[in-house]
Formats: sequence, structure tokens, C-alpha cells
Amino acid sequence: MSEINPISTFIINKRNRSDRRVHILNQFLNKEEFVVQIVTAIECEIGAVGLWNTIKYIITELITGEENFILLCEDDHEFTDAYSAESLVKAINNAKNSKADILLGGVSGFFGAVELSNNLFWVETFSGLQFTIIFRKFFDTILNTDFNDYDNADFKFADISNYKFLMVPFISIQRDFGYSDVTEGNNVAGRMQLAFKESQENLLNIQSVNRFYSLTKEKLNASQQYNLNEITLTTFVLYTNTIGNELENITKQFRGKKEFDVKFVNMSERSNDLRGHWEYFREIIIKAIADKEDVIVICRDKHEFTENYSKEFFLSNLLQAHIHGTEILMGGISFFKQLVPISESRYWIDSVHGSQFIVLFRNVFSKILNEPTEDYKHIDEYLSIITSNKVVIHPFISKWRTTSEYSKINTQAKKVIPDTYNETNDRISKIKRIINELKN
Repeated sequence: MSEINPISTFIINKRNRSDRRVHILNQFLNKEEFVVQIVTAIECEIGAVGLWNTIKYIITELITGEENFILLCEDDHEFTDAYSAESLVKAINNAKNSKADILLGGVSGFFGAVELSNNLFWVETFSGLQFTIIFRKFFDTILNTDFNDYDNADFKFADISNYKFLMVPFISIQRDFGYSDVTEGNNVAGRMQLAFKESQENLLNIQSVNRFYSLTKEKLNASQQYNLNEITLTTFVLYTNTIGNELENITKQFRGKKEFDVKFVNMSERSNDLRGHWEYFREIIIKAIADKEDVIVICRDKHEFTENYSKEFFLSNLLQAHIHGTEILMGGISFFKQLVPISESRYWIDSVHGSQFIVLFRNVFSKILNEPTEDYKHIDEYLSIITSNKVVIHPFISKWRTTSEYSKINTQAKKVIPDTYNETNDRISKIKRIINELKN
């Protein structure tokens, strides 16, 4: 530990949790890289509020003023086999160089993780504060933040900081005591161990995706050999007659766009349920195979092109996605959990949510036909499970269009559905901005 002085470590423990006190002291036994202090938790009827008040107490009353960072530790923390003083020092130095507010030893869940190096991720949001390095630059932000009865400390940390980092492999997990002082949903035996295991597996999956796309980057220049004016895409528009003038509205979207050869599919001619929609989808794939199509577009009747759409932007991304071996390319989505930046305008995503504009490449056709049909699955669910190679264009070129007729039926649609596209587009923009800043 020659590079960092022993770390001031504050362990939060309730008075009546003697079992946890014994456990946590054993975790730090003979670890000279830590100077441990047990802090009696501030009691509150709402556990999360008590935890937040205890964190503020530590910052205002227990820190000497010399520490560049501290370790906040909950009494259910447990070191993994991956822990070493050297790995922690390295992660702290790397995080500090990236302007970190916090560095996490392990999490039970997360959204929007982006790999910065083999052992360090940036995260958008997370759950789990059992082992958290907090840097001095973040102290005042914590003290000046309002914390409400419905807040959680980990979510609040994620919300008020742009510079949140996570170690991989995890050096910390939560010991299962069969109860939680903060989160009632965690009062299930074995739940936390499974959550940490799945979180680390998801991070390893993101690393695998990164490796896959990094190996094919040198092929992208081949996309410049195509003449975009010669490309015409067979485009199937799925619509129903149940709401207003959907066919007229969707027809306007493609007017003047010669890059699309539009064919309309009326889905109201047969059963208008989830199974019926998937059967229409499969029939389109059968026709595409018969016509020897290499790529097709399937568009839903709520699709609307955004101001970001242009023929050149769309087709250049389509060609580069094809060279990358992409199987599904989306023009926009309403939600995602995980993403991987592939280029300035394309992102791998973990699942399909609400895309109104979908490009399908030939290499996914057979997977769609081989997927068993079930009554209860939405098309998005099918597309999410049949392939991991799913990519979205960003900024979005497609979003959900709300017609006046639809708004009369669902008065919340204008507020709920279109806004999810804008919010998701903004999420990716923010992640992109932060990651570019960190890498430059």
C-alpha cells in the first residue's frame, strides 16, 4: 500500500445487529490497508433515511479533513476471492484520474454500464452501497442534497453524480443475513447472492460484446464502396384499421423517400392479438426468404421519422451494421437496460423495447422462423430472445407517433409513450457525452 495511505473506513452497524458486527470485523481482520471505525447507525422508521443521515453524520463529524477519500462500508459487506490490496489501489487511482465521485466494489444491479478498461466500468445507475469509496469532491454534493422518504441512498448517489465507477471483477458482495435493514424486497434468502452473480455475469457479457465489435472495426471502410443511390429496401408496414386514419398517416412518412419500396400489411384481417401479430411477422420473413432478400424493413403504423433522419445517415449506418454482422437494427427504442457504444451513431442494446422501425438482416431470418410461437409474447419479446446482436441508431431516426384519434382513446398516450422515446434518446446522449469526456 505504498501508493495510498491506510484508508479511513467507516462501517455502519445498528446497535442490535451484533451478528453483523462480528461478521464485518472478521472481514477486515489483518487487513492493514484499512483503518476501521464502527459507526452506530442513526435509527429511523424508514431505513433508507436512517442510512442517509448516518452518511451525512460521517462526513460532517468523523472525517479529519485530511482524507482525499473514505471507504463507506455497510455491515453486510463480504470480500470476494478477487480482492487484493493491489487491485483496490489500482482501481482507486484509475477512478481518481477519471474525476470519480464514487468507486463501487460490487453491485447487486445496474443500468447503462460502459467498459472503460478491463477492470473498471462507468455506470449510469446502480444498487448496492456495501463497499463504496467516496472521494472528497463529492462530500459537499451529498450534504447539499435533499433526501425524501421514498428515496434510496444508492439511487440518490447515482442521480446526483455523473462520475460513478465500478470494479470488475467484484471485490465485494453482500452477505445474506436473511433480512435487510434498508430494502424490504431483499428479505429473501439467497436473493442477494443471485443478484450479485447476475450483475457480474452481465458485466462480463458487456465485455464480450465489446470484444466482438472491436474485432470488426477495421472492416467498416468497406461500407464506403456502396452507392447509396442504388439502394432500395423492401419495407413492410404493419397497420390495423382500429384507430382512425393510420394507413394515411403512415403513408405520409414514406412519401418522397425512394430508398423504401413500401408494402402494406393489414393485420386486422385475422386475429388481432399477440400471437396473430407474430404470425404476420413470420409470414413476412417467409416471403423475404422466397424473394431472396438480404435485408428488409418492418415498420409499425405508429412510426414517425424524427428530424435526425436522412437517407445518407440511415443507409450508411445500415451498411456498417451489415458489415458488423448485425442481425437487428432499430431506428429508435423506448427503453434499455444495457448498451455498448459501437460507433458515434450505433449502440448495441440488450433487448428490444417499442421499436416502430426495425431492419432485419438475412442472418436472423431462420432464427425468427425457428422460434416457437406462444400466445403471450409480444413481438419485442421474441426479437429480444432470438439474438443478442441487436443495435439501435442514435440519435434516433424513428419514434412513436401519437395521432389525435389515438389520444382520444388513451388520454395518457401523449404523455407516457412518446416521452419514453425522448427520455431514452436523451439517456444515450448523456452517456455518450460523459464517456467521450472520460476517454479524451
